[in-house]
Amino acid sequence: MKTVFFILLVFSLTTTALTQDGAVSCEQPNLEDLQVGESAIVSCDIACTAGNVWGTDVYTTDSDLCTAAAHAGVIELEEGGIFVVNMLQGREAYIASEQNGIVSSEWGNWDLSYTFEPVPLELEWNTTAQEIEGDTGTFISVNCPENGTLGTVWGTNIYTDDSSICTAALHSGLIAFDEGGQVYLSIVDGQESYTGSSDNDVDSLDYGSWSRSFTLSSPNLEVEWSTRATELVGTIGSSYKVTCPSADDTSSSLWGTDIYTDDSSICVAAVHAGVIDVDNGGQFIVSLVDGQDGYEGSEQNGIESSDWTDSWERSFVVGY
Repeated sequence: MKTVFFILLVFSLTTTALTQDGAVSCEQPNLEDLQVGESAIVSCDIACTAGNVWGTDVYTTDSDLCTAAAHAGVIELEEGGIFVVNMLQGREAYIASEQNGIVSSEWGNWDLSYTFEPVPLELEWNTTAQEIEGDTGTFISVNCPENGTLGTVWGTNIYTDDSSICTAALHSGLIAFDEGGQVYLSIVDGQESYTGSSDNDVDSLDYGSWSRSFTLSSPNLEVEWSTRATELVGTIGSSYKVTCPSADDTSSSLWGTDIYTDDSSICVAAVHAGVIDVDNGGQFIVSLVDGQDGYEGSEQNGIESSDWTDSWERSFVVGY
């Protein structure tokens, strides 16, 4: 399970809830106790002074935390805010860019990295995905309280966006009614039809064509090196936060570069793309995207992927 530390705040993150009881200054918090694969919730004051930042989306751990978070877009530096910090393995190189009015610098090899994401959105059991802004591909973390009132749900695995999010999470088996919990939500395209089913004491309904949908996934999906993206339940636009263990065997098949066929190994693709390494594994995001007319293989990070010259129905990409 993903662990969240207490950084000058009384915060608690499990798969059931997030609570806030305080705020901290924009002085750099101490993240020394935060291990790779763990997360912390921190807060930056209003109008923090910009500091040095190295990287884009993935940052060196000596980067100014609040400035890096603003560069990543999870807060605005002049307004401050609360966000989640994810500790990752170091990288061989960090890319410079200008984002959100902040210029970051490039850097070479560094031992540890961090990424950022918003604090999970607190929902009620009557909250539907129509209240979640965003186009197909929007990927956010949400939190359902315990012991709510069940709402109406249409679909199985893929739900109409006027369905109750928390009831859909219960129907999917991702949370328990008496505990609530955290899930990730992806906005996806509408479907021609939705099939109802009875699961986990929730009866979902059939429906015809609808313009917008959503899918749900675990806050930390652990996969094996043999796991392929064909095993991910969802559709184009669905994303998943996954964790690969360390490994000594990367022989699973891989087709493509940057965009991979969905019958490719998820973990091997992540190493090939430079998102994780074999010795340590790691946590990252997998997103399902449209199939391509063809896929070009390459050798990257000690992994050789293959060409696929024909079209393929569905692909995936990996990142943070």
